Amino acid sequence: GIAYDPTSKQFFLGSIAQHKIIVTDAKGKAHDFSAPGDKLDAVLGLAVDAARGHLYAVSTNGFEDSGKIERRNAIMRYNLKDGRLMDRFVAPDAMQLNDVAIAPDGTVYTTDSASGTVFRKQPDERALTRLGETGGVRGANGITFSSDGILYVTLSTGIARLDTDTGMATRLPQPDTVVTGGIDGLYWHDGDLFGIQNSTNPGRVVRIALADKGSRVAGLTVLQSYHHPDFDEPTTGAIANGALNVIGNSYVGHYQPDGTIKDAAELKGTAVVAVPLGVPSVH
Repeated sequence: GIAYDPTSKQFFLGSIAQHKIIVTDAKGKAHDFSAPGDKLDAVLGLAVDAARGHLYAVSTNGFEDSGKIERRNAIMRYNLKDGRLMDRFVAPDAMQLNDVAIAPDGTVYTTDSASGTVFRKQPDERALTRLGETGGVRGANGITFSSDGILYVTLSTGIARLDTDTGMATRLPQPDTVVTGGIDGLYWHDGDLFGIQNSTNPGRVVRIALADKGSRVAGLTVLQSYHHPDFDEPTTGAIANGALNVIGNSYVGHYQPDGTIKDAAELKGTAVVAVPLGVPSVH
C-alpha cells in the first residue's frame, strides 16, 4: 500500500513482509513510521484522512499460515503528526482485508478480498462490521470515493458502485472493447477513475472515463503499459503532484504463507513510478 499526505508532502508505504509502515520525504529519504510495539501484521491498503490528520492502515494475517491458527484483521489509525498509534479497529468476521477508503464524514470502508465483502466502521463505532451480504462483492479489492460521494469498488470482472446504505453492488456496464477486470488499486481524480491492473495482464495503469453521472464506463485509456522496466506486479498508488505514484514492483507474489520471500536475492529495491494523470476525459 501507498498513501500521500498533502499537508506534510510525505508518502507512506506499507510492507507485507516486514509488517511495518515507512514514511518518505520529498527527497525520497525513508524511515520507519510505525513502531514494533504496534504489533502490525502484513500491511496492505493505506489511506490518509488529511482533514483530520490521520493515517489508516490495513493489518491482516489472512493469507499467512498464522491466520489458520488465529486470524487477525484490523484497521489501524495513526496520528500523522507524531506517528502515534491511536486506535485498532478489528474486523472479527473478515477473512482477509485488503484496501481502505475514508468517507467525507470519517466513516471507514475496507474490502475483504477473501470473502468478496465490504466492511465499514462509522465514526461512533469501535469495530468494523459487514456491509451487505457476504460474497456480494466478488473479487473486492480497490475502493475509492468520487468527489460527489459515490463509492466505487473493484470486482474480479470490472467495477461496481456500492450502495452505502444496503451494501448492494451494481456493476458498471462498459463497452465490449474495454477491460476493467483485475484492478488492484482504484482512485478518483478530476471526474475519472484510475486503476492499476495486475492480474489480467503483466500490469498496467489505466484511466477510466465514466458517463451518465458515474453509472457506466464510457471508455478506457492506457496511461502506462506493462513495458515499464520497473513493473513487476504493480499494486496500488497515490495521487500527488499531477501523477499517480504507483508501487511498480511489489513482488507480492514472492511472499510465501510461512513469511519467507521466494528468490529474495534476485529482487530489487522498491520502485515507485510516477504516471502522469493525463488530460481529463470529456463526459
